Amino acid sequence: MDVNTKMKDILKEIRGLPKTKLPKSLDSIINEGFVESDGALLLNVFWDKKTRYNQRLHFDLTGFECFINHHHFRGKVSKIESMILFSLNVLNLFKTLKRNDVLKVILEKTQRETTFRCYLERSDEPDYLVEDLNEYNTPLMILRSDREYASPDAQVMQNWLAGL
Repeated sequence: MDVNTKMKDILKEIRGLPKTKLPKSLDSIINEGFVESDGALLLNVFWDKKTRYNQRLHFDLTGFECFINHHHFRGKVSKIESMILFSLNVLNLFKTLKRNDVLKVILEKTQRETTFRCYLERSDEPDYLVEDLNEYNTPLMILRSDREYASPDAQVMQNWLAGL
């Protein structure tokens, strides 16, 4: 997991991930699954079937996925602990597809909300974010499907958070 300094400060304040299930609003997103469209992997609940990839509008598939696969969460579900647990569930859902790709999840935290984005890492396209996350003014976290913490029980993530 990659975090910038601002996110690391937030993570030091939390006590771990919730022990309960995801709220229904987040669980329903997971239950809808992924869909492929025009070479992009999209979370079905966010995808408007009329929206198609257009290189002039979206630049590349990574940008298109980040455009579709994003949501601004507010209220109780926007707590960083819930959003990390939600992100781990998205990564686990992706793993059930048994693809060779790597899915990246971006969490961006502000006072009022947490923004979620996810996209496939592509060797022939630039990454969505700059390499040095500390260049961003908001707290950021990147989670990846090819990392050990992306496990169903999230125990590795709990251990990582405890080590901050």
